[in-house]
Amino acid sequence: MLRSRNPLWQLLWPVRLALTPVYWTGLQFHKGLYAWGIKRRYRPPIPVICVGNLTTGGTGKTPLVIAIAQMLQAANKNVAVITRGYRRARSGDRCTVRRDEPPMDPAALANLMGDEPAMMKCRLKGVPVVCATRRADAAQHLAAETACEVIVSDDGFQHWALERDLDIVVIDAGQPVQLNHLMPWGNLREGFRALRRAHVAVITKAGNAIERDRAVSLVRRFNPDIAVWHVDFAPRELKLLCPTGDTAPLSALAGQPVILVAGIASPAGFERMVESLGCRIVGRFFYRDHFSYPELVIRYLERQAEKQGARFLLTTEKDAVKLCGRTAPNAPWAALTIEPVWLDPPADRAAAFIHQKITAPSDGSRPFPPAG
Repeated sequence: MLRSRNPLWQLLWPVRLALTPVYWTGLQFHKGLYAWGIKRRYRPPIPVICVGNLTTGGTGKTPLVIAIAQMLQAANKNVAVITRGYRRARSGDRCTVRRDEPPMDPAALANLMGDEPAMMKCRLKGVPVVCATRRADAAQHLAAETACEVIVSDDGFQHWALERDLDIVVIDAGQPVQLNHLMPWGNLREGFRALRRAHVAVITKAGNAIERDRAVSLVRRFNPDIAVWHVDFAPRELKLLCPTGDTAPLSALAGQPVILVAGIASPAGFERMVESLGCRIVGRFFYRDHFSYPELVIRYLERQAEKQGARFLLTTEKDAVKLCGRTAPNAPWAALTIEPVWLDPPADRAAAFIHQKITAPSDGSRPFPPAG
């Protein structure tokens, strides 16, 4: 995780260590409010699939949410996505972008919803996306006011107010072991014992067999019965941000000088993917996750591209939604789009598993909440 390499973050280790028991106590109290019935959980009348993390980010969860929603669309299901919408404008209000809403400028959409929901909306044509601080409120809205048949809850594994029919936890195979501690000492939102309430663990970035096997062993130690899937990510195409928003083949990168620009939790994976495409990286500008890109920063990056003769200012799809319409007309901005590669099981078997889980009768008796 990027913050683990931040010198200031490292210097604050005594404070982080001291605050970790405070975080653990608050976590247990919050879960206890639902376990003891003091707070009620909402069960929608339609199936809910949750795709979430144990860690604070960078696992590849958003591309998986998109892929699962597309699987459901292919099965002729009326699917909707609910999410919190991190760093969106008016975060206290519910925000809905309907399936039939006219196209909106991606940057305006990112400001309204947050960068990840905007990216999902741009990729998922005809799928409503609802942002709400309480995902249970978003689910209740969809169940009451739309023809939605199944809900995909983005990053909702710790949102105990909403009951689910299928819990999928995403785990990065390359996650450094030294970060596997509770926040703020490490990057865990919950301990690994929380895997006992999950149905599926998806090991992402699973191309490295040693890292993948280590992650599988960790998962099996805490939940021997969980389904374990292996997924990697592959580059799909280049999306040119200006002037027309056209696409270009990946071969356009071969041998070309590029500057990398990213505001994501784990930029190292982005850099490795770009290197595999045969281009020459002449500059790197990595910012904090969900970075908003002020105009001053955009112009500075464009000057750097001109100064260093970069053929592309190459960024991620998540960053691109915040940059569209804000870059100089002739600046060489491009986004590298990616897609999941289903290693085990293949995509059709994963889709069949999901379909079986959301169509089977549910007794609402998922174990909750385990100690973690």
